[in-house]
Amino acid sequence: MFKFITHIILLLFIFSVTNCNDNPTNVEPLQYNVALSFVIVTDSVRQKALLSYVKPVNSNYSNYAALIDSANFHVNNIRMLYNLHPEFEFYHNRERYYNYYSDSLNLKAEDTVKLTIIKNNITITGQTIIPGNFTISTNGKTISWTKSKNAFYYFIKVENEKRTFTWQTTTMKLNVTINDKRFIPDNYKIEICAFDKNYYNYYNNGINNAGIEGAYGIFGAVNRVKINTRLQ
Repeated sequence: MFKFITHIILLLFIFSVTNCNDNPTNVEPLQYNVALSFVIVTDSVRQKALLSYVKPVNSNYSNYAALIDSANFHVNNIRMLYNLHPEFEFYHNRERYYNYYSDSLNLKAEDTVKLTIIKNNITITGQTIIPGNFTISTNGKTISWTKSKNAFYYFIKVENEKRTFTWQTTTMKLNVTINDKRFIPDNYKIEICAFDKNYYNYYNNGINNAGIEGAYGIFGAVNRVKINTRLQ
């Protein structure tokens, strides 16, 4: 994400819920030589992470991340497995950007999650708190939700069934009103994501090792809730 980290690649979920602008900085020499992208998503069975090496800004650029394999990668004492998807491509398949995964973390809202990664002389530690559960309600074109404990901000996406109208925004408040001339009364899918402090710091405060020590990148958590309802 930052200019001195030319190979940090974020998971599809991160790209799909934000359209952030890079704010490059040129800091050399590198403090760390590795990067981690790992965001816990509460409604996802498979939790996925990308662990790779990084290079200074003046290094030759490659379309492929320099992946780190066979690391001792544990989350709450459960080992994540190394498995690179056969169609892994940097440029075309963002949704496949991971090389470690687990289907058995059994995480829930408000859990404190601890991370330990060891690879040769590399040691990475981290911690995050999963935002709490919340409920969504609507009134006309206004969408409201209850506060998610430990959440620092929210992403809202609204899409009708035929996908002819999509509206999205972020806020630190607990309600939004759709103000778009294209809006028509219809059945809509509403998705709200509550982001933890680490995610907020990474994207909004420019902290390049949010929630982790020993690497660049992010170890964060998102609680995602979806409903289907009619908006008028």
